[in-house]
Amino acid sequence: MVAPNKFAATRLVESLDSRGITVEVSGDRLLISPAGLLTDTDRTRIRSHKPALIGLLSPCMSHVDSAGWLREPLSDRPGWERASCGRCGRFIGFNPIRGPDGRVQKLIRVNDG
Repeated sequence: MVAPNKFAATRLVESLDSRGITVEVSGDRLLISPAGLLTDTDRTRIRSHKPALIGLLSPCMSHVDSAGWLREPLSDRPGWERASCGRCGRFIGFNPIRGPDGRVQKLIRVNDG
């Protein structure tokens, strides 16, 4: 059995994704759909890399706590920012910029013409 590692887990997810198979995490379980497309080799690789797959696909706690987000104002969308996780770097979303009081700052409308 090959020792699980993040690189092998990433390659496995990419391989499955290229064949239309999605892998998601629910607690300590992997949810794979459609499971009918898995080969015996896929199943063996998934079992041997399960801890690495869960670590790779699970959001870190920084995703939940917005204090750990990296925020980058968008030059083409005034009043909006791109948020990513400060710990793992994953994209979180586009959000309106909030002031120190937590309220959404006034959004500026840009005329296109």
